[in-house]
Order: sequence, then C-alpha cells, then structure tokens
Amino acid sequence: MTDERSTQSARPAHKGLQGLASAGLLAIAIALAAAGCTAVGGGGGPAAEGAPAIHAGPGRPGVLEPAQARAYLAQHPRTWVLDVREPEEWNNELGHIEGSIQIPLGELPARLGELESRKQDPVIVVCRSGRRSGNAVVLLAGSGFREAYNLEGGLLAWREAGY
Repeated sequence: MTDERSTQSARPAHKGLQGLASAGLLAIAIALAAAGCTAVGGGGGPAAEGAPAIHAGPGRPGVLEPAQARAYLAQHPRTWVLDVREPEEWNNELGHIEGSIQIPLGELPARLGELESRKQDPVIVVCRSGRRSGNAVVLLAGSGFREAYNLEGGLLAWREAGY
C-alpha cells in the first residue's frame, strides 16, 4: 500500500522556503512559524534588553541580539556574516554589514558547497527582520555548520542599534 500524501503537492507558504523543502527542513520551518517564532531560538518576539545569547552548537542554531553579535564579531575574528536577503535588498536603505557574503535564502541549499570550507567557523546570519535568517540557521546547523547564529531582529535591529 502506498502513502497517498505527496511532498510534491505541498506548497511552501513563503517563496524563500522553497529551497528549504529540498533540504528536508520545511517541516522545521513550518513548526517554528506555527509556534509563532519569528526567529530560531527567539521565542516569538524580540529578546529582552540585555538577554543572554542562545549559544549555537553542532546541529543547534543560536541567536544573538545586535550588540551581542557586534561583540562576538570583535572577539571571534574567524566569524563570518551571511546575508540571505535578495540581491535587490543588498544595497537598499538598510545596506549590508561590511564583509558579509550574500546568498539569498532560496539559493542557499543548492550553494552550501560554496561554504564547505567555512563549516568550522562561527557564522552570523542576517536578513531584514530575522525571519529568513532564522530559517537559514536551521539549514546551516542541520548541514554540519559548527556554530550558526541568527541576528535577532535582522538588519532593522542592527541599524536601530546604531551599527
């Protein structure tokens, strides 16, 4: 007897999640959205001022507020920044974090091979508000990246903090 359910007929709720479906992580992203989480580890809303970072580890994504991310970058020189926004967002009014690498979320599963040499280095993932980057850190952590952090609140929060 065959299962009548088909993964091919499922339609992601967000175009950026289409690539995650091919990586088998769509269920995680849907569960997070259903739970009201806007960012992995974020608990559905912005972290309280001065809240402790949620530390990442193998297979476990973390989250950092802008001040925590800035301090982490200063203290850990091997840390790199991945921006998962679309190309037209790269140079918009929010700009981008200097030195960051841009790979749109929808392309990330297919381009993980480009990042293979960086798997052991911490990465802070950013988007506009923290939602897409939250999905990206789940993908990275599940793909063997040692430390993947979501920038809580995204570039909106980063710029609001004065960076």
